[in-house]
Amino acid sequence: MSLIYFLRSFFMTSTPFRIIFLGSQGAGKGTQAERLSCLLGIPAISTGALCREEASKETPMGRTIGIYLQAGRLLPSTLISCLMQERLGREDVKQGWIVDGYPRDQMQLTGLLAFTHPTHVIILELSDEESIARLAGRRVCSNCKTGYHILYMPPRIFGHCDRCDGLLVRRDDDTPEAIERRLAIYHAETEPIITLFEKMGIVFRVNGAHSVEEIGEEIAVIFDASVCHL
Repeated sequence: MSLIYFLRSFFMTSTPFRIIFLGSQGAGKGTQAERLSCLLGIPAISTGALCREEASKETPMGRTIGIYLQAGRLLPSTLISCLMQERLGREDVKQGWIVDGYPRDQMQLTGLLAFTHPTHVIILELSDEESIARLAGRRVCSNCKTGYHILYMPPRIFGHCDRCDGLLVRRDDDTPEAIERRLAIYHAETEPIITLFEKMGIVFRVNGAHSVEEIGEEIAVIFDASVCHL
């Protein structure tokens, strides 16, 4: 067993990583959260996937969430905070967690800090132009919900999922109009809370325009450094 692996295992046992990925739409937060989840052995939680899962349920909350998603609108902060607090209270995240895209504004940050504190906030930086270009090519399986990109992560057979052969479709919230609205909200509401995280000394900035592999390697170094400097 390597010294780094031993120290990582010890650190994970004594002080769980609580990691947040933030960045504009299309920066690759979900992809990198999943990669880091495999590296550290802790769950990656996508706010978008959590909302879509809830929307699939025939409940009053699920139907309300579905209305927002179909309109390409972000959920109210109180609603998303309730969902996330319940999810971060489950048994499988006791040894740490990785969250993609939450909190997105001051109200959600206040709600998060009321019951837990992150150890790392990773910012994937990407220009608006690149963000729009990336989201225009994003697709999701209509059956199993596996994500693809027609340029960066294409399926083996065009238009069909590699896992289940389901049809690939554009998400409701990936229309040009919806993307522009979400970018405006990100600049107005999310960027200010990044400043607050920086004052806590837990922000790590990564160039989101690099390849998936290059970004993943840069993020891995952050956590090797965190472990080795204990």
